[in-house]
Amino acid sequence: MESKKTIAALKALAHSDRLELFRLLVQAGSDGLTVGSLQESTGHAGATLSNHLHTPRRAGLIRDRRVSRNIWCRAD
Repeated sequence: MESKKTIAALKALAHSDRLELFRLLVQAGSDGLTVGSLQESTGHAGATLSNHLHTPRRAGLIRDRRVSRNIWCRAD
């Protein structure tokens, strides 16, 4: 892994809420979880959850896909 990518990944997981989200996604496996189920599990407000998901997404740790009205996230 390149140093810049490693630093970005570690930086993305350096917050307890983002680490919690990433752990939930790793445990969910390749199917992942919907953003709604992540919100129910963590109790975060929608805007806060969106912000916390954005950082690991930019670091390449999380991928998402839209299925109908749901956004599914999974650890990459």
